[in-house]
Amino acid sequence: MPSADAQCATADGGKSSGDVVIVHANGPGRFFLGGNQIDGPWTLAYDHGRLTVNGYTLRPRPPQPPAPPNPARKAETDFIHRVEARANSLRGSDLTVAQRVHQLASFCMADSLTAVVDTSPGAVMLTTRGGLPMLFLLTSVPKTGRTISTDELRRMIDEKDDRKARIEHLKRMLEKGCVVFIAGSGFEVTTLRVGEFMAAVDKLRSGVEPDSTDRITIPRWVKEQIRRPLPLDQIW
Repeated sequence: MPSADAQCATADGGKSSGDVVIVHANGPGRFFLGGNQIDGPWTLAYDHGRLTVNGYTLRPRPPQPPAPPNPARKAETDFIHRVEARANSLRGSDLTVAQRVHQLASFCMADSLTAVVDTSPGAVMLTTRGGLPMLFLLTSVPKTGRTISTDELRRMIDEKDDRKARIEHLKRMLEKGCVVFIAGSGFEVTTLRVGEFMAAVDKLRSGVEPDSTDRITIPRWVKEQIRRPLPLDQIW
């Protein structure tokens, strides 16, 4: 289990240098990286594009074969395309960024295929009921005369300023007492009440499935990583 003792020797709170962006955080929240609980205080960083917490980062996964098509997955894919089209439309509108975020979050929450919606300045984080996490950036982008795909947006959010905004968002959630859960593909966050979440985590770690009497719902992909945490690399 990673320890909060791992620190970056060159960390300079809230500053950036070269390809490293660093923010320090402390608070009553909890942090999970690929199912591994990392205790605070935290040094949150993007180190050459890799999210790093107290010197630990998720080990890159080998390429996975595509899953066979099925009706549920097709419905989920179609839903993602609808959300993506709505995000593209909002990015080209005259609305403020905050208004775009609000409208896209409302659009997602109105659909039965949505499990969790979270927002940050300029972005909406969506988890579908099938456990698929997605990030939609709503800041203005250069007009290219064509639809901007999710993959292209993910490349765009590798800009240093946006990485800084995103780890600042993580810092705020930890300081407010939220649970931050980063999964293994891209940037995914789940924020829940600490006490109830940790009680459910204790059950999962002991092999007990939280039942309907629990006051909290944990997405399937979060449960899987709590039971079987993903491997981490220590790069600091």
